[in-house]
Amino acid sequence: MATDSSNLALISLIVAGLAVFFGPLVQLIIAKAQIRSTVLSANRQRWIDQLRELISEIITGVPELLTHAEMNTIDTAAGIEKSVRIQFCRSKLALMLNPLEEDHVRLLHLVDKAIDMMSKPDSPNPLLFDEITKLSQKILKQEWIRVKANK
Repeated sequence: MATDSSNLALISLIVAGLAVFFGPLVQLIIAKAQIRSTVLSANRQRWIDQLRELISEIITGVPELLTHAEMNTIDTAAGIEKSVRIQFCRSKLALMLNPLEEDHVRLLHLVDKAIDMMSKPDSPNPLLFDEITKLSQKILKQEWIRVKANK
């Protein structure tokens, strides 16, 4: 009987020692995973916001320049500044998109077609901006799903 109670005490001591050691270790692993998930979600959200801003600027800026060009009401300095800004947005967009994802490649191609219209204002394609908008919405939705999955 004394052996049973000493074995029980020894087993209890071992279990308590393991709990003291492994409890904080498990909490540390969980905390690291939560921090990583939070940072990843915040970065994805920032990416979504930036992408939305760039696309908005492009799909409003190009038609604005085309309209001013058609009406001959564009100020040369303002037009150049706007064109440079649109090119900047396109470059930043290209760096943000994944060249291995088909939708991303297609979006950049559509944006390039829209920007090309600035040099050929006689052939505007208003449906192109709808395509850009719809494809952007699809990409943004996919990224938003990824953000929600990491929360």
